[in-house]
Amino acid sequence: MSIHHIVMFRFKADASAEAVQETCTRLLGLKDACLHPSTASPYIKSAVGGRDNSIEGLQVRARSAPVLVLHHCPPADGKLQSGITHVFVLEFESAADRDHYVNEDLAHRKFVETFITGPSGVVAQANVVDFTPGAF
Repeated sequence: MSIHHIVMFRFKADASAEAVQETCTRLLGLKDACLHPSTASPYIKSAVGGRDNSIEGLQVRARSAPVLVLHHCPPADGKLQSGITHVFVLEFESAADRDHYVNEDLAHRKFVETFITGPSGVVAQANVVDFTPGAF
């Protein structure tokens, strides 16, 4: 059963448009750069992404516990956006492929170190949610 890996970014306030574009291009490029350990072939089934264009404004900051936000019940601070601006969905054939990507894939690790955790990274916040379609 396939796994969908959703990645959401909030970029640093001083990130240039060029740096944001490069980050997005490189993340989507992982579809071809990440190679399966036994076949040496790309193993990410699909990768799509783009800039948030929701009119609902319900993108909230991740918290230690799940939070349900309804249209008629905005957060107490009145802020509906937490700065999440870009979202990506990667699809993997299996949990094993997703696990390899997250824990071992060198191309993915280099991306994370360059754009998220490294000293010159431009991502201020990254939220990740994985799910299997139809598994509730």
